[in-house]
Amino acid sequence: MRQCIISDNSFFLLALQDDEVIQDGNVSTIHSWQLRSKCYLRTSISDIFIVYISDIVERHRILGLLASSTSHCRIILLYKMDVSSSYAFQGPFPWLVSEKISFSELYSCLYKASKTIFDQRGFSEQEMIVFRYLCEGYSVSQINKLAGLSEKHIYYLRQKTKKMFGLRGNSAATISFYLDISKLNPRW
Repeated sequence: MRQCIISDNSFFLLALQDDEVIQDGNVSTIHSWQLRSKCYLRTSISDIFIVYISDIVERHRILGLLASSTSHCRIILLYKMDVSSSYAFQGPFPWLVSEKISFSELYSCLYKASKTIFDQRGFSEQEMIVFRYLCEGYSVSQINKLAGLSEKHIYYLRQKTKKMFGLRGNSAATISFYLDISKLNPRW
């Protein structure tokens, strides 16, 4: 089982280097620029990747490498957003975790992920269509006209996803997360 933290934040990775868990070799750290080759990321079901990348293009490139049709790893996304305190590390992957997590909580999250059976969160075609349109900046009424879904159903799908991941509000970070979900789904 490989446990790895991938980030584009050099200061974050340097801070992790001083931690005992990293020094013991239990968890590896990789700067995202080091991942230029897909062969480095050959993954197995037991692998766990924590992704903390603020650059959207770089994050989508890495998520594209991790979410290939042959990849079946556990993915934990660290985000700059408010996540409900009632959201616990559980359920199908990807997991969404606030970047305001302490190192001990981060390692607890890794431990819980390692003890969880592999289960990748699936999204319906309608959910993926709504996510894509939301990310492109369409309003609910525009999505209604384009996708042929009722506005009530579009609101339901959006709320269901936000509740599933413990998200709050309709900030740009929430919309960015919908785009990341799309990148994690190999169908799109």
